[in-house]
Amino acid sequence: MKTGLIVLVFALALVGGWATADDILVELTAGQYTIEDTDAGEIIHMDACGSVGSPGSPALPLKVYQVALPPDVVWDSLSVSVVQKTDESVPGDYNIAPAPPRRVLDGEGDWEWGDATNVVNGKDMDIYGQNAFWPAVSAELHGKAQMRKWKFVNIAFYPFKYNPVTKQIVLCRSASVKIEMTRDPNLVDERLLGDSMMDGKAGTKFVNYQAARAWYNKGGMIPLGDASYDYVIITTEAIYAGSSKLGDLKTHLENLGHTVLIVTESHSYGDADAAGGYGAKTGQAPNGTDDKVRKWLEDNYYSPPNGYGIVYVLLIGGPSANGDLPMKTCYPGTGYAVPTDYYFADLTGDWDSDGDEKFGENGDDDVDFEPEVYVARIPVYNAAYSTLDAIIQKEIDYDTASGDLDWRLDVLFPLSFPWDGTDPSYYSHDMETQYLTSRHFSTYGMYEDYNSYCSSAYTPDEVLDGGTGAGTLYNRWTQHPYGMVWWFGHGNWSETVVGNSDSSSDCYRGTMFYYTWCPSLDVDDTHPAFTFQISCSNGQPSASGNLGYSLLKNGAINTASASNSSYGYSGNFYYTRRYGSSQDIGYYYAEGLTDYSGANGPCAKAYYEANAYLSGYDSDEYAWHNYFVYNLYGCPHTQIYGDGNNYIKLDSFEAKARRDKITLTWQTGTEIENAGFLLYRTVGDGNFRLVSGFITAQGSASAGASYSFVDGDVSRGVNYCYYLLDVDTSGKWTPHGPACAKVTLRGLLEPMVVSQEVAAIK
Repeated sequence: MKTGLIVLVFALALVGGWATADDILVELTAGQYTIEDTDAGEIIHMDACGSVGSPGSPALPLKVYQVALPPDVVWDSLSVSVVQKTDESVPGDYNIAPAPPRRVLDGEGDWEWGDATNVVNGKDMDIYGQNAFWPAVSAELHGKAQMRKWKFVNIAFYPFKYNPVTKQIVLCRSASVKIEMTRDPNLVDERLLGDSMMDGKAGTKFVNYQAARAWYNKGGMIPLGDASYDYVIITTEAIYAGSSKLGDLKTHLENLGHTVLIVTESHSYGDADAAGGYGAKTGQAPNGTDDKVRKWLEDNYYSPPNGYGIVYVLLIGGPSANGDLPMKTCYPGTGYAVPTDYYFADLTGDWDSDGDEKFGENGDDDVDFEPEVYVARIPVYNAAYSTLDAIIQKEIDYDTASGDLDWRLDVLFPLSFPWDGTDPSYYSHDMETQYLTSRHFSTYGMYEDYNSYCSSAYTPDEVLDGGTGAGTLYNRWTQHPYGMVWWFGHGNWSETVVGNSDSSSDCYRGTMFYYTWCPSLDVDDTHPAFTFQISCSNGQPSASGNLGYSLLKNGAINTASASNSSYGYSGNFYYTRRYGSSQDIGYYYAEGLTDYSGANGPCAKAYYEANAYLSGYDSDEYAWHNYFVYNLYGCPHTQIYGDGNNYIKLDSFEAKARRDKITLTWQTGTEIENAGFLLYRTVGDGNFRLVSGFITAQGSASAGASYSFVDGDVSRGVNYCYYLLDVDTSGKWTPHGPACAKVTLRGLLEPMVVSQEVAAIK
């Protein structure tokens, strides 16, 4: 399916540093669709679309286009308009089902309807009662965001409009959308413009990348001799002194190919202490430890020479509000105060735009959920350094394990009914059919199957039961190793239960898992699992025994758990409904985590990219809450398939000069997590300048590829040297070279330098 063609139209160029007008024209196209009959009404499914998510509104398809903007865009000047479109009527009468309400997963909250105040039988009658087509527009601005240097907008395309009174549907086959803006060259951040991280990701993210890269790839200098650290560990002086394994972790990560900097409140421990500690920073008010840590990251995440080129951040310390390395408490608008580590991932958003010191308010603060870095945490409570060291050693052992690792491809699904009418077996079924089975994962489903209120549509491998003592999940997990455990149930910091937490419910079956049972899991630390816990408060940071941390200590290599109440939605799961619910996050997180191509394999990347993707579709207060509330305990680089390190095997890299041109050719043997290549050139002054656009990777983990690039902007008699940079899917780059050549006066071949891989250049 063609997702759209992009045409750029420039109204005015920047002249003399004055602000000018500009616009971009985007062509949007509808895809193939089907209409499904359900008990609630018809649901339209369209290729590459999600659903409009506002509770009670008609659940129509929604397609999000991500369009790169110039780095000097004036955000407040943006406007979006449809300048041309092609509509057609869809024959028949339809009763389009409404989008479902949300509810907290503690089993006690009421159904939440957002802005809908006139709901009848699940339908917002302010929409369903009107003799008018909805939505009123075919496309609109759906949020602005920034990914390191790349500024962009989400354009929401609504292929269908629905009149609930006449029951008619209109399909928009195509639409031309104009994005108008003002540009001001004084807004360009030169530090960011030289940042090459995420360039590989940008090549696959933005529909207008080929045109937009000219705004960002200015051919600037790349300082190959400067220090870079793609992996930063942020902790405290006490933990740095008290842990006997932190140095081993640093060495281990360096053996994987990372460059590692350890940062405390007073020092940065690497090849140099130029960056200093975070304690000296002045962050956003109220300027607590969390604000100072984020400020340190803001000042140093850029590519060298302005920063260190940071990709991964591991926080090691106490996450509670009064801990030594606290999460940031945010207020998404749901009535809950939500502790989150997302504050350290989105470094370009303004988390307190209105200055009221209530961070992350939906509609008031400019959080965009697009990560600049990928973050995870190992909690430390009560100076338990021996526990920290055991977790670190387990991580090292997991990364370096060999032999039969097929158990990592086994997934356990203990899924209970959260409330009547929501059968979670559809959830695991979609994960299986959409990606797990094709990726050779095996699944074991544990579902409730008791009565008409909690009878699963898909037959369980084992009926899920709980109790006052250990239930079926405990017995299964202690007797069989699993690479992933994805559970669904109501909970709190200490437990998750089977069915509704109300003991009078027909689906309530007692405790699914309790934190004191964790020491019986994987007692020799040889088969730890990734977990995603769709449940309230399992990772509550104020409770030192919280279930997420307890699993990290025993049974898990990495956990994703909620720091407070989390939200799910009613009805059975379907993978095209992207509402930012707990179910959605777990689904797309697992899709990235199990991606054997390596594109999203490292767990923190898989998690944050899932949230960034979903936020383009739905960013109401319930979605914001969920993006904040789930946090990763463990290391950010860990992945099921290996060490999380990008590499290519470069067989050759050559430069040949002939006929006033220099041709660069290179051959790879294998490519893992490789997004593509960039070529830089020097003329002997020590400064390297970009000469190529982004060259998309063609190889894979099983086979390499051949590449070539012709540099026609050369002079005779001058010796040119080139560096080849491979850029991984996280944006990290690795240089190879140099390869040098010179065009003689007769245009004949001069002797060349053929490089081997130069991994030591930083």
